[in-house]
Amino acid sequence: MNEPQHSGSGPAIRSRQGSRRRGFGVPDRISLMAVLLVAAAMLLGGGGSSNPRMETVLQVTVAALVLAGLAMAHSGLRRAPHTVWMTAAPLVLLTLAQLVPLPPAVWRALPGRVAERAALDLVGAGADWMPLSMAPAATFAALLAIIAAVAIMLAVARLDVRGRMAVAVAIAVMASASILLGALQLARVGGGTWALYQDVSAGWLIGFQANRNAQADVLQIGMLAVALIGMVRFKGRVAGRAHLLLIAAWLAVLVIGVVLTGSRAGIALLPVTAGFAVAIIWPRLNRKIAGLRLWVAGSALTFASAIYGLTRIGVVQNVIGRFGSDDEGRWDFWIDAVYALDKVWPWGSGIGTFAYAFIAAERLEMVHDRFPRRAHNDWLEWTVEAGLTGWIALALMLLALVWSIRLAWRQWGAANPPDLVQRGQILFGIGVLVIESLHALVDYPTRAMSLAALIAVAAAFVAPVALHVRDSAASR
Repeated sequence: MNEPQHSGSGPAIRSRQGSRRRGFGVPDRISLMAVLLVAAAMLLGGGGSSNPRMETVLQVTVAALVLAGLAMAHSGLRRAPHTVWMTAAPLVLLTLAQLVPLPPAVWRALPGRVAERAALDLVGAGADWMPLSMAPAATFAALLAIIAAVAIMLAVARLDVRGRMAVAVAIAVMASASILLGALQLARVGGGTWALYQDVSAGWLIGFQANRNAQADVLQIGMLAVALIGMVRFKGRVAGRAHLLLIAAWLAVLVIGVVLTGSRAGIALLPVTAGFAVAIIWPRLNRKIAGLRLWVAGSALTFASAIYGLTRIGVVQNVIGRFGSDDEGRWDFWIDAVYALDKVWPWGSGIGTFAYAFIAAERLEMVHDRFPRRAHNDWLEWTVEAGLTGWIALALMLLALVWSIRLAWRQWGAANPPDLVQRGQILFGIGVLVIESLHALVDYPTRAMSLAALIAVAAAFVAPVALHVRDSAASR
């Protein structure tokens, strides 16, 4: 299908440029709805599947906001790019397919169903139709979380450059607010933990999340959002220096917050995040860099001195000590997870059912009183749950994302003059996806709705800017 509205040339670009105001300003109603969606996800979605009540509240909130947004936008709603729908479709369809009842001859032949067959035969239900998922209720709960993230992605993808900037501001503000809550958590003001959930990484800065690793990701995504804000605000020479000081201080606070989470993987990913932040803001800095060399050098020296001073604080010394600890727990999880994978390959056990497949494969010497919910490697956990079809779905999603980035890059480059704000938004999206993909090697960032929502925002940011319905019709 021809997609002239996303090609980045001709009447579509002129129409979009003529109808869009640059900068921040007051967001329109649809942008406000998207901002509220992202803020709600960051506030309420940090508990993971071990806190289903909060996830249910968030899902109801997302549904209510989406319905309200559709009601307000009865006319003039922008179209989400086709590539965004193509990105979401494989994931949603795969999860739905795992819930479709299968005839006994089919599901009984699936690998890893020995215990299930025996249990159902024992109660006389061995001839019933059953889905591929070992735990349909868990897969359905995962489907609801996926639909909520997809709704957020579609809402953000419908925004223009200005609307997407409003979302970036919301991300930066919510990440910063989480540090304020984290300060209370570290100080234990009034003797309370100030944590939103019971099962948390106590003693560390966790903000609105249930564990330090998720909080480290939230803060690093916030760093990219702050860099995007700084790129927009750097204009005049004097204002540019003042804004640079403000942005540098804001980024420094977020970096310190990442350190205080105690997340080793999060801290290790800081150079990657810093690289993307510099890439986002570089077009503005490059024009002033000659006059700012001494200032930047002085700021770097001050920042290094501050970091050294922090190492004298007890909580930071605890963080440093974590890098020297011998923690082989993840290796043990991975060994048993690979064994579980062998039992359910190539069809998988069902999205959201890792724990059920893992328990049957866990070595007796590793059994303890805590329920094993995650593999501490999202890629491995996904393979256990989705099997070969899951990787086919991921390949299709990756192709859609690459196509989306290509169209968006052509679009900003074809504008006259090129829109540096849109360029920054594309790099923001790529940066978030890269950071989360790397962190997923040793953790499970996609399993919290807060981070799933931010990943959805990133997928929307790398998509071509949506046109108004009238603009789309005029470009045909």
